[in-house]
Amino acid sequence: MDWESKHWESLLAVANRKYKLNEVSPDDQLSQSDGGIGNTDGNNRDNISKDEIRGPDNSSPRVTSLREKIKNDLSHFKSTLAWWRQKADDLESEVRSMMMLAPHDTLEDKLRDVELEISSLKLNLAAPHNLSKAKSSTPGLSKVGVDAKSNQMLEKLQDGFEKMSASPTIQGVQQLYNRLDEEYKNCLLCLTAFPENAIIKKRVLINWWVGEGLLVVTDPKGSMAVEKAAEKIFKELGEKGFIMLVHKKGKRRSPVPDSCQLHPFMRRVLITLAKKAKFFDLDLQGNATPDYSQCTRACLVEGGQLSRPSTVSEGRKLKTLFNMNEQFLDLKLDFFISCKVLQLGRWMVSADHNIDVDDAPSLLRGMGTMKRLRYLSLQGVTKIGKLPASICDLYNLTILDLGACQSLETLPREIGSLKKLTYLDFSECYMISRMPKSLKNLQQLQVLKGFVLYQDGKKKDKSENREEACTLSDLASMKKLWKLSLRLDKADDLEDEHIKDLSQLPELTSLMITWIQATKQPSSSDRGAGRKSKRRKESSKEPKKPENSLSGGEPFPGKLTKLDLRGYPRPSMPKWLTHSEVKVLEKLYIRGGNLANLNRDSHSDSLWSVKILRLKFLANCEIEWLDLRHHFPSLVYLEKFHCPKLKLFPCDGYGIWMNPNAKEEG
Repeated sequence: MDWESKHWESLLAVANRKYKLNEVSPDDQLSQSDGGIGNTDGNNRDNISKDEIRGPDNSSPRVTSLREKIKNDLSHFKSTLAWWRQKADDLESEVRSMMMLAPHDTLEDKLRDVELEISSLKLNLAAPHNLSKAKSSTPGLSKVGVDAKSNQMLEKLQDGFEKMSASPTIQGVQQLYNRLDEEYKNCLLCLTAFPENAIIKKRVLINWWVGEGLLVVTDPKGSMAVEKAAEKIFKELGEKGFIMLVHKKGKRRSPVPDSCQLHPFMRRVLITLAKKAKFFDLDLQGNATPDYSQCTRACLVEGGQLSRPSTVSEGRKLKTLFNMNEQFLDLKLDFFISCKVLQLGRWMVSADHNIDVDDAPSLLRGMGTMKRLRYLSLQGVTKIGKLPASICDLYNLTILDLGACQSLETLPREIGSLKKLTYLDFSECYMISRMPKSLKNLQQLQVLKGFVLYQDGKKKDKSENREEACTLSDLASMKKLWKLSLRLDKADDLEDEHIKDLSQLPELTSLMITWIQATKQPSSSDRGAGRKSKRRKESSKEPKKPENSLSGGEPFPGKLTKLDLRGYPRPSMPKWLTHSEVKVLEKLYIRGGNLANLNRDSHSDSLWSVKILRLKFLANCEIEWLDLRHHFPSLVYLEKFHCPKLKLFPCDGYGIWMNPNAKEEG
């Protein structure tokens, strides 16, 4: 038996001796029933009063809650180990049957398939991500939980990895890799550029794959074709054991994974394959470098310097430039005219990671020569106040990510000339007050994030506004748009014409609306104006218009499956947000604002189709658990955070409730 097999077997044996494995249903361990009292948020003080009943041993409610949580976590751990034991027994039985019944001419191939499956499973045995206990030392990066003995073995493995290529486990991984399609191989090798234990957002990888042309979708039908193709790749790579799919926020896990991670052992194997394929230049520790002399990709790293090409042909070699951890950009990009992927912004999960640039105009001018550029990311780059018109000459640009460029004030007037754009993100660019009118010319756009609803699309003063702002009605030409996020800079709700405009987008399935001023503290002048406005309203004899009324009865987008409301200023739900208007809505997220009640329909038959419900920072929201379950009968997953009036919810210590009678999605 090889040393890797002994290692994995010893881990299981130690766990088996330490815990007596019981045959417990995973659903019983991972979920809680509708009844009972549980800790609803991470902060117990907001949810458990001193007057509540103490535990049977006279312990305080907080101690009882913490003890129950530990008990549930240990039960989950034991049920996971039980699953592995059952899997080993099943495979052993399968091999035994093969030896007795399988024809001799096919026996070897069948046994080889079992061997490859076992090799894949072994890679996930030591550190499944949902049992990880290690904490990240770097924002956005998280550690894979392994014991000290495992760490020592991994260090030895890294030191002499080339000498151990004959290991059955490594050979098994290489055989699995060789069976992948070329498209899947290249997509997988992109992950080797990231630091060890890095958690990588799916969106970052999808944009990279599309930019390089590794992910090509020719299907003209369906605006989400790229998303579906990418999910297929993630699913297959996860099932084969190459990657670990990571759920949002670790222990506060989402039912749908939005990130992925490479196990350190798998990363070392893939690094060897990446070197052979000349995919990246990697140093002895397996980290990507700025060197592109032997490959077509380079990574910006802290302390490293991207070399200036000595000839034009040398500059044309570089196809991808990815900023891995460099926080100060000082680049001359004029020479890299063949570059397709330029990821200068942040990729880390943490929003605290910002990137500085000393000479933003010079940097941006250099991008104007990259006529083959398909993916440009400046996410989180500071000191960019304005984009030059030359950016609009990048006629091959497909993805433009300007998210969280906090100094950005204006978008180029000619942005509509980027006819191939399918993904445009300028969310969290709060200095931008209006959208260029030419935005409506982007008819291939599928994702638009950060659209500003400026003064309801009306101009204040024609003399001050030479260029009319793009309105919501102008987006009707975007027949492929499936994801849209809006920003309202005042505490008004969507009006009838806005609902009508949204209904003109046939493919719209995901909508986010953010109210900015609703979450800000009013100044003294604002408060005075508010009092005057209130007096005027009270003195008015005109009848009040019903709140959020839809006088024309305009239908809300019928395909909408996800709705995210942030900073909603009203105490009651919008008029257009009823179960009858959004019949196929599956995901409802409400974050911040003044919402006091979730259900504005008084009828007992108002049943929502929502499966995933997230409630965060709702100080005024109050609803009984049984009422919520009645109106949301299809609920599979509930997350609540800092909602002090939502008490007696059977959530765990992280504010999560999962329906024990429903299969977990994702």
